[in-house]
Amino acid sequence: MLSKRWIQGVVIFSSVLLSACGGGGGDGGDTVDTIAPVITLLGANPLDLSMGDTYDDPGATAADNVDGDITTNIAVAGDTVDTATVGTYMVTYDVSDGAGNAALQVTRTVNVSVPVTDNVPPEITLLGANPLNLLVGGSYADPGATALDNVDGDITGNIVVAGTTVNTAVEGTYLVTYDVSDAAGNAALQVTRTVSVSVNDVAPPEITLLGENPLNLMVGATYTDPGATALDNVDGDITSNIVVAGDTVNTAVEGTYLVTYNVSDAAENAAPQFTRTVNVDGTLPVITLLGAAPLDLSVGDTYTDPGATASDDIDGDITSSIVVAGATVDTATVGNYVVTYDVSDSAGNSAVQLTRTVNVVNDPPVINDLTVLPDPALINSAATFSWDVSDVNNDTLTCQLDIENDGTDDYTINDCANNTSQQHTFTVAGDYTVKLTVDDGVNSPVVETLNFTVIAPLSTDVSVNGPAVAGERVLYTITVGNTTLLPIDGVAVSFVVPAELSFYFTTDAEPNAAGCSGTCDPVEEASWSLGTLAAGESRTITVNALVGAATLNGVTITLPVTFSATGISNVQINKAVYVNTASADLALSASTDPVVPNETFTYQLDFGNTSAGSLTTVELRAFLPSGVTVSSI
Repeated sequence: MLSKRWIQGVVIFSSVLLSACGGGGGDGGDTVDTIAPVITLLGANPLDLSMGDTYDDPGATAADNVDGDITTNIAVAGDTVDTATVGTYMVTYDVSDGAGNAALQVTRTVNVSVPVTDNVPPEITLLGANPLNLLVGGSYADPGATALDNVDGDITGNIVVAGTTVNTAVEGTYLVTYDVSDAAGNAALQVTRTVSVSVNDVAPPEITLLGENPLNLMVGATYTDPGATALDNVDGDITSNIVVAGDTVNTAVEGTYLVTYNVSDAAENAAPQFTRTVNVDGTLPVITLLGAAPLDLSVGDTYTDPGATASDDIDGDITSSIVVAGATVDTATVGNYVVTYDVSDSAGNSAVQLTRTVNVVNDPPVINDLTVLPDPALINSAATFSWDVSDVNNDTLTCQLDIENDGTDDYTINDCANNTSQQHTFTVAGDYTVKLTVDDGVNSPVVETLNFTVIAPLSTDVSVNGPAVAGERVLYTITVGNTTLLPIDGVAVSFVVPAELSFYFTTDAEPNAAGCSGTCDPVEEASWSLGTLAAGESRTITVNALVGAATLNGVTITLPVTFSATGISNVQINKAVYVNTASADLALSASTDPVVPNETFTYQLDFGNTSAGSLTTVELRAFLPSGVTVSSI
């Protein structure tokens, strides 16, 4: 062996030398083979087997540029495939040509796996028309079918065609069946083709539009005809024969375009024409808000979107297409929320967006009522002010009550939605305005005023027909009345007789005063119990008073009259009367002015009673000045 290889090496080397030295028109000698042969695998790679399958090597071929087919020289090695054991096996294929050039090794992967139970049937798909319509005398060629299985793959070649034998010479309906089963024995659902053989074709084909009709496009959009299909009972699918005509759609110009579709079958039966309306629309739809905008809500209210409507010149009412977006209204939080409304028509024209502002506010409190009882109010008696205030947000309210509306809050009432009254006692009658201020701590305070009158419950009056004259009578009139709308009980009048007076009563006047017997002397108490005065009722007491004879001129006599009633503070009126006693009015005059010494002149004295009484024991006294003597009187 070693000797043989050495000899070959020499030969080859000699050949190379001869080749290198060749030339000069002589023989070029042998060419060295340096190209490796090529191995080509047969069968699947990888090759998938189930446990228990029989492994047969699909083999390979080998070709060399010099030696030709050297398949028989292929050496198969690598793993021994054991189909009883799950695993992946690598089988190698090698070969060399006569020049010793080794082919690139090729490997086949053999996967042995646990067998999977195949219970899925294959599926048959018919080719061609079904039903298939033929004329009597026509030729029938089965369009065939395909069959695919999830394990076996394409098993179309296994399909069994059976059923009725189609005889185009005899009019009728023929049913051709297609069946197939996979290697696991799963049978496909049988498929049937109906073949109709008829004498004459009088039925027109039918056109079916694809896409929308009407078709709405925006101005400037691209128009692509969605097309149509046409089927005939004999000719089958004749879609390719459809003739499209009518208007040429120009999307640069707004308008309505009518595109027509026509087709006839081989028997010249014309299908009813179909028309597609193409609207090139440049008009925007219009949104109209429903309900208030802006919409004001109080904190805690329930928000329900009033909605909107949308209309389009082509699509009509597209309200249902409106998209409501924007802010989510949270009525638990004060704020301004903007809700948006958008819509587009089928041509793609978008309406001008509309917005609704929803204002969630904390409402100010409300003064529902403000009253005073009694009305009119009474002095020296408690008047009750009552109010009804509310707050929809359930804020805690604070009230300030300014009794005289003078800018000074007389009372502060906390939680005045529940504490709803305040008492106040007036000591002075008159017209008043009370101001109630309510504050919720959030909004500006709310103010309400109430005008009312405070009156004395008893009207009282004392009059006297003075001036008084010493020793003479003077007339007093005492009046008391009920100014309220309700009866007043326990009405009484009393006074202490002044030292200067004595009181007398006549039988036709008021009853004698308690404590007096016809006459009330000085410092005695005179009183009258008048009982109950009805609403608006008044009573008058008339009394005669005698002025003491010793009462001096100019003295003021005061009569303090006290009025009282049940539940009412006493009222006192001090009535004064002046005493004007009898007096003289004097006037003195001289006959000469100025006087001259040693001459006689006359003094004249004039006097008279200027009072209402009589003057007695009138006495005149004169004191002459020095140097003057009386000549006669």
